[in-house]
This record gives sequence, C-alpha cells and structure tokens, in this order.
Amino acid sequence: MQTSKGIIKTLINRVNNGTTQLVSANILNKAITMLSNMVITRMLTKSDYGMFSFALNIYSYLSIINGLGLLSGAFQVGAEHRREEEEYQTFKYSLKMGVIIDCLFLMIFFIGSAFIQYSIIDAKPIVLAYIPIILIEFVLHMSQYILYCENRIKEYAWSLNITTILFTVGTCIGVIWGVYGVVVGRYISYLLALLFIFINLKDEFHHIRFASDLTNIQKKSLWNFSVFTGMTSALNSLLYLLDVTMIGSLLKS
Repeated sequence: MQTSKGIIKTLINRVNNGTTQLVSANILNKAITMLSNMVITRMLTKSDYGMFSFALNIYSYLSIINGLGLLSGAFQVGAEHRREEEEYQTFKYSLKMGVIIDCLFLMIFFIGSAFIQYSIIDAKPIVLAYIPIILIEFVLHMSQYILYCENRIKEYAWSLNITTILFTVGTCIGVIWGVYGVVVGRYISYLLALLFIFINLKDEFHHIRFASDLTNIQKKSLWNFSVFTGMTSALNSLLYLLDVTMIGSLLKS
C-alpha cells in the first residue's frame, strides 16, 4: 500500500510532467480567444463582421469532417504505442491520408461554390479565402498530438499557448486592414505555429518520414476507430451548430 509520502511524491511528479502547464494553457487559451473575439467585434464594421461570421459558420460545418476522424485515430494508436514503430507508421499514414482527404474536400467545395448562390453574396470571396485554413489546422493538430503522444506534455502545452497567442496577435493586427486582414493574419499565425512545432519535432518527423507502411489489417483497424469516433464527434458538433444556426435564423426573422 502506498504511503502518504509516496502519494505526495507521485502528485509532484505529475505536476512536473506538465499537468499544471496543460491546465494553465487551457485557461490562458480561453481568455486570449475571448480577447480576440472582442477585438474583432469592436474593429470590424457591421457588414464585414456579418460576412466574417458567415464564413466562420461554413468553416465550422466543414471542419466536422476534417480528416474523417484520422486525428482521433492517430492519437489513440500513438498513445497506446508510444515511441514504438507502429506509432510512427500511424502518424505517417494519417498525415498523408488526412491531407489527401482534405484536399479532395476543398476541391469539391470550390467546384460546388461556382454553382451555388450564397445567402450573403458578398461573403463568397471571404469564404473561399478562409476555408483552406482547414488543411493547415489538420496538420497543426496532428503535429500537436505527436508531441502529446511522445509524452512531451510541457512542449504540447507551450504549443497550445503559442498557437493561441499567434492567432490572437495575427487577428488583432490583421483587423486593422479589415476582414481580409483578419484572414491573412490567421494564415500567418497558423504557419508560424507550425514552424515552431516542426522545429521541436525534428527527430520525431525523421522517424515518421522513414517509417514503414502500415499493414492492411492495421489500416482497417485505424479506419474503423477513426470513422466511428469521427461520426460520433460530428453528430455532436452538428447538433450544436444546427441549434446556433436556427437561433440565428429566428433572430433574423
């Protein structure tokens, strides 16, 4: 039976392993995100804010199918097989397939947009400019999961903080030039965050790059888990988004 001294030592070790940093990062990120939203609301004109909100709404719907659940699948396998060959194989396959899937979705979306009339016509260029961020976001989140699965919790927490800070700074500076400035600012912030993570993951990306391919059985298992968890998450997010959209429509009418 573990003594009280041993329990205290275990708790201290957990804190030192990054638990405190992770909780602090979550709180800080929420506060900074709220600040960013306040700045956008204050600085953009009513019409620009309406178009930007419309673009974010469409982005939210598309992000439901981002990578078809491969983020969850790769995270699960990576956590179970930490620093094993299967972890690197899974991240290699998931990154490649996730990027291909998102590129196909973006292609279909752009082609479809040529034949669809948006309810807010002037928002169409903003939507088309903003939607590709979904691809960058997929790679960014997958890279952060690699940090977490490698048990580098402190670096993972730092990556969350840096991403949020850059996101906010890019938004606050970009808003000076209006809604398109916000879009460009967010692109730059995400790319800088990716650069920071890539620098910290040089060794891991080397292992991932030269990892062997998954077997068909491993791929099937990964897809089964990814699609199932992806559908569950998508349904939950879809219900929330539909509620928000219906409330917005009722208020508008």
